[in-house]
Amino acid sequence: MEDSADNTTVIKVLNSFHSYLSQVDLSGHDNSTTILSNSSNALQSQYLRSLQVEEQVDQSHLKSKLYHLECENQKLALSAKRARIETELELNTSTCNYERELSKNRELALQLKHAQEREAELLAQLEAVAATSHRHCDAEIQRLTKDREQLLQTQEKLNVAESKVLDLQRALMNKDMKMTILSSDHDEAQSRLDEQERLCQEAKEKVRELEGVQAQCVELELKNKSLEQQLHKMEEDTVVVRSMRSQLARLLDAEKQNKALQEEIRYHRETQEKTALLKEEVLSLRSKTERFQQLQEQHAHLLVENEDLQNKLKTWESLDQVTGMKAKNPTDLNRQLSLLQHEQLLQAQKNCSMGATVRDAVRNRHRLEEEKIRLTAQLHEAMERKQQADNHAQNLQRRCMLLTRERDGMRGILDSYDEVTTTTGFTTQLSQRVREAEATAQRLNAHTLELEKQLGTTKMETFNYKLKAQKLEADLALEHSRVSAAARDFSRDEADQLCKKIEDLQEKLNTVTEEKGVLEMRLEMRSLQGDYDPRHTRVLQMKMNPLAAAQEEHKTELLRLQDECDRLRERVRQLEQGGAVATAAPAEQPGDSESALPSRVIADLRKQLESAELKNQRLKEVFQMKIQEFRNAYYSLTGYQMAVSTEGQYKLMSMYAERENDYLLFKNAGQMQLLETEFSQSLSDLISLHLHQQKSIPVFLSAITLELFSRQTCPTMSLAQHLPQ
Repeated sequence: MEDSADNTTVIKVLNSFHSYLSQVDLSGHDNSTTILSNSSNALQSQYLRSLQVEEQVDQSHLKSKLYHLECENQKLALSAKRARIETELELNTSTCNYERELSKNRELALQLKHAQEREAELLAQLEAVAATSHRHCDAEIQRLTKDREQLLQTQEKLNVAESKVLDLQRALMNKDMKMTILSSDHDEAQSRLDEQERLCQEAKEKVRELEGVQAQCVELELKNKSLEQQLHKMEEDTVVVRSMRSQLARLLDAEKQNKALQEEIRYHRETQEKTALLKEEVLSLRSKTERFQQLQEQHAHLLVENEDLQNKLKTWESLDQVTGMKAKNPTDLNRQLSLLQHEQLLQAQKNCSMGATVRDAVRNRHRLEEEKIRLTAQLHEAMERKQQADNHAQNLQRRCMLLTRERDGMRGILDSYDEVTTTTGFTTQLSQRVREAEATAQRLNAHTLELEKQLGTTKMETFNYKLKAQKLEADLALEHSRVSAAARDFSRDEADQLCKKIEDLQEKLNTVTEEKGVLEMRLEMRSLQGDYDPRHTRVLQMKMNPLAAAQEEHKTELLRLQDECDRLRERVRQLEQGGAVATAAPAEQPGDSESALPSRVIADLRKQLESAELKNQRLKEVFQMKIQEFRNAYYSLTGYQMAVSTEGQYKLMSMYAERENDYLLFKNAGQMQLLETEFSQSLSDLISLHLHQQKSIPVFLSAITLELFSRQTCPTMSLAQHLPQ
């Protein structure tokens, strides 16, 4: 659009110039006609002379004006040249700066590529170090698992020994209880013997008194009274004598029992002494085994230390030969070793600090990468702005070319003005053109100022970007150095983490042993409360036990009822057969009423059968309801659904089971045994702990419920923890 406007202005100027030339030609032709027509007259000649003089004066004035105009035109041309030269210089400087910025941007891109390559190399080194550290960690974990298995084996041996000791202690406690009971029975029998002896002495004294009374009594009345009294006393004495005889028999039995109890007490004392000796021997053997184990461990440690010391001595000798260390005696070596250990501790502390710095460096690296991405985006924006500035500069160059063309056209017009005489109207047009040229020059100056401002802002932005890029390069170099220094100590940090895990496992083992002690105490409390193990304890039952009598009566009643039911069924079957025979052949038995029962009795029996069947049906329904209630209560209380799969096999399924195949199968073969299933194969740790070591099925089932419950609740808890974040 601007080019078309400039072309129209040039065409307008040319048209105005041609119109001016045509006017000048017409005026000259008129003047010539007037001179030819007035040649005859002298006055006309004088007038012509005066006109010529005036024309000469006007021409001189016009020449002076043209000279002034030429001077002004030259000044304008010089100012245009100066503006063009300045714009060309500014364009050259801007192009040079642009080329410099392009070269710097290329250098920065190369530096970024080198930094990325370095970062990739460092990441590969970090991955290699992490792989080596993972391998070391796996080896350490395998070694720790082996140690744990050895610990578990020793723990099992200790548990077996402790169970044996507990059995011996329980046997001793039972024997002590029997001893106390026997001693109490012996004391009671001795007290009864003392009472019987006292009663015998009193009876003897009474007999002596009666003999004295018989000798002294003379009178019959007194004799009768004394006889009656004697009879009464004799009856009492006979009762006493009988009781004494029974007591003497009991006393003999008590003496026999006392002897047997004394022998049993002696036997128990001997067994107690033997158990004490066995305990002492067990303790001595334990102490010996512990000492032997300690000696073995010390021996192994000493062997290892000896080998280490020999290796260290060899290395020390080699170091002495190679490095020339002056360690002539062990004290110097110990001193150097202590210094090295101190340095090692300092290095470990530095490694810990470096681990923290590595983590900080990783965070800073991520932050710097984000800032780098942001700065690259800003660089792209700056490049786009620069591209826009280049396009604007090209537009300015085009405009300068158009201005030069317009300037050349104006020069041609001014040259043509110099050749031809002009009037006063031409001066006005020329001044107008000059004003237009001055306005365009001012516009060009304002536009150049704007371009200079834009170039200054772009230079400042590029300088700021360069500073930021240099800072980022320095930060990246620092981070790479920190990462390279911290990658060496990464494996040591993982070793520290493994040590922490080992300590946590030891703490868990201690807690498990404490829980085991608590459970053993609870078992002892239950045994004291009356619960017992039928494998180790026996229960004495009396011969005249009311419970046994009631059970016997119940059994006899059941047998009687079963016999009666069988008898009634047989009678019903016979009646049904008799009724069928009577319906099939009524003519054969017309008057045999004695062989078959009346129909009323049969109807009564059928009613009784129907009522019995209804009763049985109701009992079945009640039993089913009760069984269902019992199963629901068992399921809600224990968390397990029990079903009888086959004879003697019970299927248990937890309410927190994740799949239908997650069930346990037990078999009752005198003792509950766990059968192998897919779910039980995944519970080897719990089986070895609770069934093999602790030998407790309820604890095993409760541990399974806790584990399944934790599996279902842990994800929800983790989600609840992550939701607010």
